[in-house]
Amino acid sequence: MRCRVGAWRARGLINFSGGLRQDECEGWQKNLVGDYGQNVRLSSLWLYGDNDSVWQGDLASRMYTAFTSHGARANMVDFGDYKNDAHRLRRRSLQVWWPHVKAFLTQIGMPTAVQYQVSEPSLPKATDFASLDSVKSMPFIDEGGREGYRNFLRQYSSRAFAVSDSGTWSWAEGGDDPMSVAIASCQKQSSDPCHLYAVDNRVVWNDGASETQQTASR
Repeated sequence: MRCRVGAWRARGLINFSGGLRQDECEGWQKNLVGDYGQNVRLSSLWLYGDNDSVWQGDLASRMYTAFTSHGARANMVDFGDYKNDAHRLRRRSLQVWWPHVKAFLTQIGMPTAVQYQVSEPSLPKATDFASLDSVKSMPFIDEGGREGYRNFLRQYSSRAFAVSDSGTWSWAEGGDDPMSVAIASCQKQSSDPCHLYAVDNRVVWNDGASETQQTASR
């Protein structure tokens, strides 16, 4: 019996703030402005912002100019300043970049219509345990955990912070379900059950915290 393996062929490239940063190498920026693009046959879409914390100054535009000067077909969209860091654009603003991506996918003959609707995970209800930014109100965790929570507060939604009775903690940002990721990561380090403390911009912790764990694991 013969088996045939289906082949696929790339039709295009979408570049969300792409590149390789090497701070340990002096002059690493020059490595990104080289001969790339000479053998590229695919069309590409480049998405960058001006206040990117990784690609600062005019580096992104220099990379694009060098890439296209060697014959590669590309279109660059500059979103300007995006909140406090354009490097997070892909994970946080579908409504900002999707029209450009949709047009590009249509141009190269790729489908853009919704095929399967995936339901969003249900969010636990907010509680009156504490205000979101009240770091000192967090139960069980030590100063290291409080610093981790301060870092969590600097992230964009969607985000989740989990903690156990023994002081183990973890947070997750982005993705389809940061609640489950935060709990799972916390649970890997704790023999006690981990529960959600905060989700997005709300504190969901209460004395019956197991309810929030069940909500996130559905």
